[in-house]
Amino acid sequence: MAEAVKVEIENTEMIKPSSPTSPELKIFKLSLIDQLHPSFFTPILLFYSMDKNSTPASNKSQHLKLSLSRYLTLFYPLAGRIKDHSSINCNDEGIVFIEAQVNCPLSGILKQPPPVEVLERFLPGIDQSLEVRTEQPLLFVQENLFTCGGIAIGLQISHKIADAATIGIFLKGWAALAADGSREILVPNLTASSFLPPMDVPLILPADAIKVIASKPTSRRLVLDASSIAALQAKAASSSVPNPTRVEAVTAFIWKHSIKAARLNSGFPKLSVASQAVNIRKRIVQSLPENAVGNILACYFVSVREIIELESLVSSLRKGLQEFSKTWLEHFQRNDPLSAFVGLLEQISGMPREGSTDFYNFASWCKMPLYEADFGWGKPTWIAIPRMEVYNAATIMDTREGGGIEAWLCLSEEDMALLEHDEELLAYATFNPSII
Repeated sequence: MAEAVKVEIENTEMIKPSSPTSPELKIFKLSLIDQLHPSFFTPILLFYSMDKNSTPASNKSQHLKLSLSRYLTLFYPLAGRIKDHSSINCNDEGIVFIEAQVNCPLSGILKQPPPVEVLERFLPGIDQSLEVRTEQPLLFVQENLFTCGGIAIGLQISHKIADAATIGIFLKGWAALAADGSREILVPNLTASSFLPPMDVPLILPADAIKVIASKPTSRRLVLDASSIAALQAKAASSSVPNPTRVEAVTAFIWKHSIKAARLNSGFPKLSVASQAVNIRKRIVQSLPENAVGNILACYFVSVREIIELESLVSSLRKGLQEFSKTWLEHFQRNDPLSAFVGLLEQISGMPREGSTDFYNFASWCKMPLYEADFGWGKPTWIAIPRMEVYNAATIMDTREGGGIEAWLCLSEEDMALLEHDEELLAYATFNPSII
């Protein structure tokens, strides 16, 4: 199946805003957190099942391109180029839009999801680099048309301007504009830099906080249904955390079995450090609206050496979040966000070096309205995040039906091989099950 899937590029063009950006908006200030993030791109794939007789392929493409051009007038920094370490030149140069044909029906992909290497063919090919490139577009879109009439929309969006919540905002706004016009258009809020002003000389994020892939490990999709998650929540409950959340239970579950695999492969217990990303909209920055775009997130760290029972890992994650929230809220109430980030960087720099420590990076896309992205032909059948630019990582998101969780794991081949045969893990989770 994997080798048989071929994606042929038919057309590539630049999509520009339908109206020029006003002169007073030409320079968009990045926020302090935007400055900290490297310039790699975040991928997302949205699959739509459609009858080939529903809408002609050319009409679908035109529909997407016209609505995208219109939405870029509202989300105008995406059509610009990075100017320097603190700003984007909103010059309306546009984003890359690729049209591709796939030589198979979408049902084949959904019945037996292919490995990540095949899913990546549905994403726009870009030069991933941590170096800031002033000539590179900030958004790449690839429309993949299957023989049955189904579509996969692949996006690569620069992390310099977008966190996961921003991706959700962009998709919701673009889709609403593309639909029949009955839905309210989500206008992105572009004021993050007024609350998180950039530095004249940016801070440098230590490499241990990024963990960008040097030699590519392996990625897999892991799915837990609602009943399995409920069982994990019950198992993870303790006096300190009597009601673990779905995210806490699943994150701790993945962390536990990743630690177990790493220790079996290395032969000795290392210190294990987990980084958990936190959306600080409303949680910390109370004055920012939910539709604020940019990188409005931070992270906290927790570590364990010996005990890796589920309830103890959940307790560590909950305690880490509580301490993070308290400390960061105090900094922001004093109107001193910079000191919070300086403290975070000092914490990262003070961590034990690689060799004696295993680092894990966790992020949750749960409760984000990604499955609401209806461009006029229905909601996505499946959403995938097939590539991560950090290793020892897991990004989790809701399944289409809700209640379940899909986790996209990126680990060493040796650790992943053990996870795939871990009977305790497989009692709760399934590797890459069918979508339909």
